[in-house]
Parts: sequence; C-alpha cells; structure tokens
Amino acid sequence: MEGWSAGLTLQPFRYWLYNKTDYANDKTENAAFSSTFVVDDKSLFTPTGGGIGGVVCYGFSETWSARTELSWSIQQQYHYVRFPRIPTDELKHTVHTRLQYLRLPLFFEWNSAQRGANRLYVGMGLQASLLVHYREYIFNSYADTSALGYAQWQISVNDESHLIQKNYRQTEVRFDKTLRSDWIYRRFQWGGVMRAGVSRQIGSRYVLDIGLRGEYDFSNADNLSAKGTKEDGTQYDRWSTGIRGDAGVTPGFTAARTPTHNVRAGLEFTLRRTVGRLNPQKNSSNMEGRQQPTCVENCPPPVA
Repeated sequence: MEGWSAGLTLQPFRYWLYNKTDYANDKTENAAFSSTFVVDDKSLFTPTGGGIGGVVCYGFSETWSARTELSWSIQQQYHYVRFPRIPTDELKHTVHTRLQYLRLPLFFEWNSAQRGANRLYVGMGLQASLLVHYREYIFNSYADTSALGYAQWQISVNDESHLIQKNYRQTEVRFDKTLRSDWIYRRFQWGGVMRAGVSRQIGSRYVLDIGLRGEYDFSNADNLSAKGTKEDGTQYDRWSTGIRGDAGVTPGFTAARTPTHNVRAGLEFTLRRTVGRLNPQKNSSNMEGRQQPTCVENCPPPVA
C-alpha cells in the first residue's frame, strides 16, 4: 500500500542469551570455562520475553515499503551452574537473568498483490538496541544447607550485593556491596531482523499485520572488562573474581569465552492506520457499486 501508516505493535517471543561456551558445557564439566552450565529451557512455545512499541511505515509502491519501530522489550533466561570440583555435585548455582532493551529496527519489505482483503509481506533489515536495565539473581545451594550453607546475590546495573548468606566456614563475606561498577553487559547492540506474515485490510483506513519475527544480535552482549569497586576502595574484575566468580567462573574463563548474542523468535501483531492514499483496489470496488450517470446529449456511439 502506498503512502504513510502508523500504529502499535505487540511482540511475544522466546529469548536466548546464547553463548556457545555456555551451551557446550551442558554435558561436559570443563572448569576452564564455566563449570557445567545448563540453560533451563521450558517448552519452546512458552514466551520468555515480549515487546511493545510504535510503528511507522511508508509504501513506495504497492509492492515495496519501509518500516521502522521504537519498542521496549523485556526478556529473561534461567540457567544453573554445577561445580565439577565437588565430586558429589552438591553445590549448584541457579541464575535468573532479566534484561530490558529499547529497540530501533529498520525494515525493507516486499508485499504481494492484494487478494480480497489480504496480502503477504516479507521484510528484512538491521536493528540497533540500547540496554536500559538488567538484573541477575544468583542463588547457590548445597544438598544439605543446614551443614554446608547457602548464599544469594543480586547483580544489577550499579551494584553487587549479598541478599542472604550462611557460610559453613563462618568466613568473612567477600562482597557486601559494590559502590561503583561497570555494567557486565554492553549497553549498545546491533543485529539483523526478519519478519513475514499476512496483512489484512480492515475498512478503508486500518491494516492488521500478523506474522513471525526473528532477531539476532551480531555484537557481543558481554562486557568482559567490567570492573567494580568495593567499599574499601579496591577494584576487582566483575566476571572472573566478582560474584560470577563465586558462581563457578574460573580465572581462565574470560580468555576462553566466546561472544554472547541476544536471540529472539516469536510472533508479532501490529495494528496500523493509513494516512496516505487509499488502496486502489478498494477505491475501484467502491466505484463499481455506484450508479453511472446517464448520457443526455452528444453521446458516443454504443460499443458493439
């Protein structure tokens, strides 16, 4: 459809904070990486994230168009880390990661000829994302918590802190709270996006898009050089010796770690209102239903 249109979009999706090193450790206990890392993937059809935002489209012709959005999304992943250094596998860390992004994609799209009120669309493009906030909860537990102990931490944009701790060795808490710290995830991401589905004309001005959508960030989401400052003024590496170090990350971890990528796959529902020219097929169908004026004088000869 030619001209401008604007509206709202809703996008439920499955989310993966994918890292080849982490996923490769599902069944191998390689302490040089991250101990045994297992992503807690539930049903593939259970949404673990979603986005909502505004959409602006422009149709260059009935076939080609461009689309951009400004959307806010929240996504989460659960995983746990086992410790190979404990033969009985009594110690396990459960991690809940939750991230919030602002996303700005730009699509170029092909649209099929309209059949009735429907037409197909396929779009591809690039997307820039800005990490607005993140939070990780890490809870480590032993099989026998009364004998060995447990601890719980929170990692967020500005601090690391112990929420609960019971240590069977009765040793001093390593990180009570961080005064200043770098973000452990990079703020800016860029990647590729794709969408495909059906557009349905609703009346003369509204269009409903229903389809599939996939996103893959090319850039590395991890900020492995992130530093933190403790209350006594000393600095530490947030990945190797910070709370993630307590979660099974060994000193050789960051050097061997592969890049981490945001991956999203799901549905999208977009309702748009056209503000440009109306669909020519719609106009012609309306004209066909009108009575043509009757010729009175100087009429052309009838067509045989």
